Amino acid sequence: MNQTLLNGLLLLLIIGVIILLIFYWIRKNPAHCCDCKILEKKSEKFAGMNGTMVHICYISILCNDKIIELRVLDHHSFNALQEQETGRVKYRGSFMISFKKSISP
Repeated sequence: MNQTLLNGLLLLLIIGVIILLIFYWIRKNPAHCCDCKILEKKSEKFAGMNGTMVHICYISILCNDKIIELRVLDHHSFNALQEQETGRVKYRGSFMISFKKSISP
């Protein structure tokens, strides 16, 4: 009984530390928005450990005279970017959160 209780408390402590680390990372890396021009799009595919295909997608953007390389987490979003050249990107750290195409007048 004592060992089970200690294991449960240890598990709760580990989960709490993980949650605190996630909140710390979000606070340290706030989301940024900017109008950008997409410079380069590249995608890599390889077999994962369990045999499924893994897609890693990257885009390079020009934002406020800086070149930023972002990782796109969803390859469906990356496929939607294929026709786009400019737009408004929202990112946190090195991960793209969303992309809205710019409406040309």
